[in-house]
Amino acid sequence: MRNSGIDSIAGFFVLYIAVGHALSRYGITTAKDGIFSFPFLYFFMPWFFFKGGMYFKHKDNKTALMSSYKRLIIPFIVYSVVGCVIYNGIAFFCDTPLYSVKSWAIGLLVQGSINENKPLWFLLSLFFVKLIANKITPPIIQRL
Repeated sequence: MRNSGIDSIAGFFVLYIAVGHALSRYGITTAKDGIFSFPFLYFFMPWFFFKGGMYFKHKDNKTALMSSYKRLIIPFIVYSVVGCVIYNGIAFFCDTPLYSVKSWAIGLLVQGSINENKPLWFLLSLFFVKLIANKITPPIIQRL
């Protein structure tokens, strides 16, 4: 059963993140720069990990790997490619430098995502957190 309160909080934080990313692209990141700084909302990223943990159910390792791969890694790959195509297409026509495969690899290793779509780091980190939690959490905890 869906909890509309949890969904409402998550929706608010998704909008908060989207606006924050859009404004940070133009250098507006603090209250002195513009309108978008709410220091009391800095727990928004841990909130999504908390929310993911609320609905955690222990699975066998193979099932956990495959379901997390489908829900997290497939979108990570798809939106990384979409980000590359859109960013480099615009950069090509605007005569600005294109990112290289080397920069993609470095971005992926250092930041957890490519430069063309940095917010995707969350999908990769959540994938590993879910697998680690499934591995170290015994099934008996789910019954408590």
